[in-house]
Amino acid sequence: MAAFPKYPFLQLAILRRALDITLRRSREIALLHFNHVPDADSQDTLIIRYRFENALWYTVDDALSFDNRYVVVRPDKDEEKLIMLTVQGLFRKNAYLITICHEKARIMEVRL
Repeated sequence: MAAFPKYPFLQLAILRRALDITLRRSREIALLHFNHVPDADSQDTLIIRYRFENALWYTVDDALSFDNRYVVVRPDKDEEKLIMLTVQGLFRKNAYLITICHEKARIMEVRL
């Protein structure tokens, strides 16, 4: 399990989200939305947007995040880039592997 953040404002945000999840009937983590768009400012970056139901926080390449998006440098045409996304829920954790090619991105769930 990922370590609980040490900063108080992060702890309060997580506790607020956890309280919202405890009041729901289903506490399963579910992928609601996955999208990728090229960055308007730079042609070298790609913005990956995702949304999960019942997520407390995300870990993207070993960095804790609350954002529903991630900006990545676009790989060359012949290459592909792999990004590990871990979604932490209330007593649940799901891992996803995002594969980024030059023009498209795919997401696959990884069984833990």
